[in-house]
Amino acid sequence: MADVSAEALKTAHDALKNFAEDINGMANHASDCADGVRANCCAQINKTKSEINQLEAVIANLEKQIETLDAQIKQAESEYRSLSEQIPKMKEKKNSLDSTISALKSQISALRSELSNCEDDDEREQIEAQIAEFEGQLDACEAQREQLEQQIDSAERKKSELSGTISKLKSEKSNCENELAVQKRRCSQMKNKLDRMKTAFDHVEADLKSYVSAARRFESSSASQTQQNASAVERCISSIEQYLSTSL
Repeated sequence: MADVSAEALKTAHDALKNFAEDINGMANHASDCADGVRANCCAQINKTKSEINQLEAVIANLEKQIETLDAQIKQAESEYRSLSEQIPKMKEKKNSLDSTISALKSQISALRSELSNCEDDDEREQIEAQIAEFEGQLDACEAQREQLEQQIDSAERKKSELSGTISKLKSEKSNCENELAVQKRRCSQMKNKLDRMKTAFDHVEADLKSYVSAARRFESSSASQTQQNASAVERCISSIEQYLSTSL
């Protein structure tokens, strides 16, 4: 019976010793686990921050593009309005020249008819001088009209080009504005996500501290209690062994 008791006590002693070894370093292990969780949370937060920074860079670039496009649109529209005002004036001036040219041609034609019926040399000389003067005016007017027609054609081509340019710029601006709205929504969502992650991390951090603290308390109290139990078992073993040796 004593042998059985001594053996049982030795088994209990060994079990307590193994338990003490198992719990030894538990606090450090808990701390390492907590550090791993903390590092993973921080990595996720930093990743989200990096994504937000990238989105903000995209937003800033889109805003700059929109600003540039807006300036180009205003410049093109200003030129378009200017041409829209100039072209009617040039056409009005051309119409005036057309009337002047028509009148000059009529005057020249009348003078030529008069010249053909004139037999007086002095009078013929005067008529020829008038014809020459009107023909000079006619040539000048026709040259001005030709130049003005070229200017009108050029202005109308430019106006047409500007119309196309304005439409294209407005389309690009609209696309940029739509993309900007999308990126701003994404950025807002990411910022909300970051706020939630930070709040969750604060709770996790507090729970990790409690976990590590509890592991340390458990290790400390368990080690102390195990040591006391092991000492008690050793004393029992010693007493039994002493009894057995006395009995023999």
